[in-house]
Amino acid sequence: MTVSFVPLRRIAALSVAITLFAAPIASAQSPGATPPVAAQAQESARSFDELHLRLKPGDTVWVVDAQGREVKGKLRELSSTSLTMDSWGRKTFRAETVRLVKQKKAHPFGWGVLIGGGAGALIAIALIAQEPDEASGVEPLILGGIGAGVGIGIAALVPRKEFVVYRAPGSNPVRVSLAPVVAPRARGIALRFVF
Repeated sequence: MTVSFVPLRRIAALSVAITLFAAPIASAQSPGATPPVAAQAQESARSFDELHLRLKPGDTVWVVDAQGREVKGKLRELSSTSLTMDSWGRKTFRAETVRLVKQKKAHPFGWGVLIGGGAGALIAIALIAQEPDEASGVEPLILGGIGAGVGIGIAALVPRKEFVVYRAPGSNPVRVSLAPVVAPRARGIALRFVF
């Protein structure tokens, strides 16, 4: 049995090529990973009663209560007066104590693996086609694995988008922004409140 190794210079060059090729693609979300249509197409529910039109049991949600505490869990039951979820035990929130309910888009890890691994394997196959005498046959596996790792890494860096499903009336947050002010005759900080 003969074992041949891929030269390190080829692996390094191909790893860079995979990263450059797979980075923009791996960060794209899959159609299956998109948030629920209701969360995309509509604004947040105007009343607690409307939540049943946007959520179903089994959905993962984040609930912010009146004290500002955020709890993540799987929705178990939903009525016009309360929301029950599984989060390290069963938790029930009365409608009047819920300030915000939101969902987050899932990370596209599966797509990162598929796109990165596929890109690595395709690049290896293209190189084998150019130099068949130097090929050992393991390049697609090696570069496919490197590409899959790159794809997972890039997918992990993609921030998860939040979708507000319900915001209690009158609970719009006060936003404060600071900005430096540098002018020829003035220096300072601009403070802005948005209600």
